[in-house]
Amino acid sequence: MKITDVRVRKVAKEGKMKAVVSITIDDEFVVHDIKVIEGEKGLFIAMPSRKASDGKYRDIAHPISSGTREKIQGIIFSSMKSLRHRRKRLENQKIFYKRKGKDMKKRILTAMLLVAAMICLTACGSKVTAEEVLEKASAKQQAMTDVDMSGKMAMNMEIAGQSMDFDVDISAKETGINTEDMKLAMEMKMNLLGQDMSTNTYYTDGYYYTDAMGTKSKVAMNLEELKKTLESSNGLMEIQADIYKSLEMKEEGGNYVITYVADADKMADFVNSLMGSTMSGVTGGAEGMDLGLDNMSGTLTVDKDFNMLSQKVKMDMTMSMEGQEVKASIDADMTVNNPGQEVTVELPADLDTYEEVTQ
Repeated sequence: MKITDVRVRKVAKEGKMKAVVSITIDDEFVVHDIKVIEGEKGLFIAMPSRKASDGKYRDIAHPISSGTREKIQGIIFSSMKSLRHRRKRLENQKIFYKRKGKDMKKRILTAMLLVAAMICLTACGSKVTAEEVLEKASAKQQAMTDVDMSGKMAMNMEIAGQSMDFDVDISAKETGINTEDMKLAMEMKMNLLGQDMSTNTYYTDGYYYTDAMGTKSKVAMNLEELKKTLESSNGLMEIQADIYKSLEMKEEGGNYVITYVADADKMADFVNSLMGSTMSGVTGGAEGMDLGLDNMSGTLTVDKDFNMLSQKVKMDMTMSMEGQEVKASIDADMTVNNPGQEVTVELPADLDTYEEVTQ
């Protein structure tokens, strides 16, 4: 007999009954309402029972031997211990965020997400003059007026000795690239510790807007400044070829697939150049932050018409803020939707209510 599943359905903080448990035997038979009782000599299990006509309670189902009872009891207690540890770990994470304050939580998450997203977006248009395919693809990207991208990031963060895993959905649209009418809208959605969070960034009419989990702010930023700092999503940034430690290309499915490994130290300079601009609209900004890129590698897919189609990126980042070190591992998969087609950017109607932040 093998206990293949244990479900702790109720945990009481007070009283002698500490839990009500269901077990599954050999993935075929379930026993409900096993009670965990605190007695004078410690915890023990009581099998499901019902009241008989003589007023006494009799077990509906029970192990025949003491060895089987001890086996079932041991597995149940082990599951309860694991459950307590998981709950304690989540509680510690919540305490950390509460202790550090709402603004610090926003700054940590927003910094990691925005910088990671901007790395993914800018790298799709990187210039590597040593490769003809990338040169032509980069030139085509720079000639585009509209870009529509979407993707996902699987992220692991280590904060104060605690580890958290979560997924982030990203969508970004940009129109009027290289014109005074340029518009940008990027949205990131995630769920952390049961709380839905979202960060939206926009650019229009000389302002860079941020809605970071309900905190709405804007900072004046002309188009030329935006090009230099954010580098946008169409490949405006010219990354020198020596920023790559290795670069290989093959043909697959009628497309060019380029695999690269970036130089961590040189790419770290790029990361820090993004920090100030991406965090300018968040309370506290990038003050006191030191963010670096430990390593980065990935693949670019380019079609035979030299359109950038997709990018997969793996990166490890480390950030120090106010004496607190945060590590993040990110696995991103970005796609260019309908390259070369016209894109519509939708901006919120309340941009005029965003609070202006002076840089």
